[in-house]
Amino acid sequence: MELYKVENPSDAMKEISDLIVEATEHVAKALFELKDLKNIRNITDSCVRINSVENKADYIFDKAVADLFEYEKDAINLIKNKEVLSAMEDATDKCEDVANVLESILVKNA
Repeated sequence: MELYKVENPSDAMKEISDLIVEATEHVAKALFELKDLKNIRNITDSCVRINSVENKADYIFDKAVADLFEYEKDAINLIKNKEVLSAMEDATDKCEDVANVLESILVKNA
């Protein structure tokens, strides 16, 4: 947001920010549980929650981008906001990537 000088985050940006926080909290919880592999259920639960959060972020992102193209008349603001939204959605994708790796670790150690 600072790079593109987006001073007023949209509601979608705020919602995705909350989802990023939620996803990273689940990543941290799963990584903590990974140290001894005693609570596989907790790791699995975190992975499921991360995937759910990522799906919500995808939905919000798609709706926000559609709204930008429909309602934003200033092309520069459209591009700036879309880039910020894309970067935020990418952060949730990376959390999902972590969940996928954790799930593969669980399968290999089952």
